[in-house]
Amino acid sequence: DSLWANSSAKSPFRMYGEVMDLDGTFSVTDKGISGTGTADWDDATLISNHFIFEADEMFADTAQLIIKSLDGDKVTFNTPNVNAAVDFIKYTGYFKSNLDDNRTEFGYNQYETNLDEVFWDINAKRLEFNASEGSEGAPFRSLHKDQDSLMFLVKKADFNLQTSIIEAHGVKEILVADS
Repeated sequence: DSLWANSSAKSPFRMYGEVMDLDGTFSVTDKGISGTGTADWDDATLISNHFIFEADEMFADTAQLIIKSLDGDKVTFNTPNVNAAVDFIKYTGYFKSNLDDNRTEFGYNQYETNLDEVFWDINAKRLEFNASEGSEGAPFRSLHKDQDSLMFLVKKADFNLQTSIIEAHGVKEILVADS
C-alpha cells in the first residue's frame, strides 16, 4: 500500500513541527516517506526531485540550496547540485557538491567559489566550507565589476550570515595589479 498527495503553493505540506513547508508531491510507502518539490523554511529553500524524509531529518541526493538573507529579501548563498542532509532537531545542514566544478554564489558579497563541502549551523547563522581534500584550494572569484579578475585559492572558509563576512583560510597569495 502507498499514499500519494500533491500540495499547492497556497496549501503546502507543513512538516517538522511546522518549521518547513513542502510544495510538491509527498508519498508514504513501505520503503519510507519521500517527496519532490520545494522545501521552504525561514532560513532557506531546498529544491529537489527526490527528498527522503525521516523523523527529524531530510535528505536529497541532488538538490539546489538557496540560503536567504536575514531580512528575507535577498539570496545570500546559492549552490546548485548538492547532496543535502538537514537535521531539524540539531538545526544543522551538511551539503556536498555532486560536481567537481559546482559554482556557488555569495550574492550579497559578489563572490563565487567551487568549495566542495558546506556545514551549516543554522541557529548560529554560520557556514563552514572546505575545499576538496588534496587540492590546492578552491577558487574565490570576485563578481564585482570594479574588481576585474580578482581571484585567490582558499582551503577553508567561514561565512557569518549575520555580518555577511567571509573569512578565508589557507590563502597562500592574492595577485593584484594596477594597469
